[in-house]
Amino acid sequence: RACLAPIQHPDLHDNAERDSWRREIGEDVKRFGRLFLIGSLLGVIVAPPMASNASATGGFAFSCLAQLPVWPTSNGPAASCNGIASGYLQGTTTAPAQSYRTVALQDRVEWNWAKYAETCVFNIPTNGKANGVFSVRNMRALSGGLADGSWQAVWTRDGSALIGNLTSGLVSFRDGSKAASQRGTFVAHMVNFGPGLFPLFLDGCTDPQIQLTVRITGTAIIQN
Repeated sequence: RACLAPIQHPDLHDNAERDSWRREIGEDVKRFGRLFLIGSLLGVIVAPPMASNASATGGFAFSCLAQLPVWPTSNGPAASCNGIASGYLQGTTTAPAQSYRTVALQDRVEWNWAKYAETCVFNIPTNGKANGVFSVRNMRALSGGLADGSWQAVWTRDGSALIGNLTSGLVSFRDGSKAASQRGTFVAHMVNFGPGLFPLFLDGCTDPQIQLTVRITGTAIIQN
């Protein structure tokens, strides 16, 4: 492996370290999402209701922590990334059709991957890909109540940069109403805590496989 110092893996079972981690990802979301969120909230307040053919538009700034059971690998198992998100959605529900606006303020984000894979170039896992489900939980509807949004997510990694597509989304309200979301995109940056080395794509593919802990911070745009 490259001669770089390992970065210590945070112990999420330790209350002090877990609280420190939550504060840290909260700062990430604030830093990456402040301007985005200001514009989003302004749009929620002053924008007119969306047409019935635009069921969900908006976006989120998010940060989550994931543990990859095996790294690097061309056939990774299921994994998940959990953290927080801030942003908004607005659109129209179906049956009955009515306009809605929701706001996420450091609410729970879950990114569950069915599988992931890395591609080695000159013994370095420079590229990767994965697919799964991206979800934002407990968004607050301005009319009252809570809502969850989930999208199918497919992404590719080039170095530490991620870019992907969101499809087949569904926004579900606690009163039973729903809104479909057809598509979206997201960009993000991946940084590893360890065990392992930084940057993460310098670990050799022929080196012994490790468990890798990574933080992913980025922005998702929801379109319809």
